[in-house]
Amino acid sequence: MGQLPGGEQLTDLLFSLCRLPNLGTPGIREAVARACGLGLASLLDAPGRRLTPEELQQLAMLNVPGEDENSRLETASVSASDAIERLETCCHHLLAVLQEHHFSLSAVEQAITTCFLSTPSSDVSDVCAVLSFVCTEILPRLMQTGDEIRHVLKALDGEYVPAGPSGSPTRGMVHVLPTGRNFYTLDPRALPSQSAWEVGSQLAKALIDRHMHETGRYPESVGLSIWGTSALRTQGDDIAQVFALLGVRPQWQHENRRLRGIEVIPLHELVGQLASGLQTEGNSERLKGNSERGESGRWEGQ
Repeated sequence: MGQLPGGEQLTDLLFSLCRLPNLGTPGIREAVARACGLGLASLLDAPGRRLTPEELQQLAMLNVPGEDENSRLETASVSASDAIERLETCCHHLLAVLQEHHFSLSAVEQAITTCFLSTPSSDVSDVCAVLSFVCTEILPRLMQTGDEIRHVLKALDGEYVPAGPSGSPTRGMVHVLPTGRNFYTLDPRALPSQSAWEVGSQLAKALIDRHMHETGRYPESVGLSIWGTSALRTQGDDIAQVFALLGVRPQWQHENRRLRGIEVIPLHELVGQLASGLQTEGNSERLKGNSERGESGRWEGQ
């Protein structure tokens, strides 16, 4: 309590804090993958699949620490999960280089240079943005960890303890740091959060995919159990899943990340989200016809 970890533990902590998007800044894995021309979502969707020759070529530009040319050739045939592991290893390396240079902004470019064997074909601005965010936002908040003990002592003396939001900082919520504050439960105007929407929409898609696989039909109705304590912990995964099942998505104010409303997801996007893989084989023409006519998409079973 009250102590900031050092060495490899600090690197791991920083990675967990910037793994997901934060305050409009992309996640570090997504940024590195994009710089290589890879799609992180496609890797996460099917981690067991074999990489395409193009993906292997894009992955080869990553400089994995401790890997020589021979070992790089041995890993030429890898799966998507192996690619994710290589991406995360490079992400840790980027953060370790920053740590060696005391998280100076001038070291951002040097860290990026050491991460790639060749000049990336894609833009590295997202990688720069993530590393700069680590130096200017995440680390300064972590440096206030010592306030934990001071604020506990103030509370025992009946003195004022500064208030702050609650939540898991590793879920794209670095703004809840520093720790040691008198946190309040939640801001209902900020539910669901942007990271919760990503999780909730994936949960909704997985639910429909499973029902289609087991029954061959879309579900007529869905029952969900939503707990307040879960909303506190996840910042609204369950609520986001409900929104996705209703076919709407939240819109946030960029300044404070509070909801300013919801919008209906266009039918052609719903068709692309719900009708995938084997599901489209028997319904593609019907779905296409509904989309062209602008119908509301009342597929069989809805």
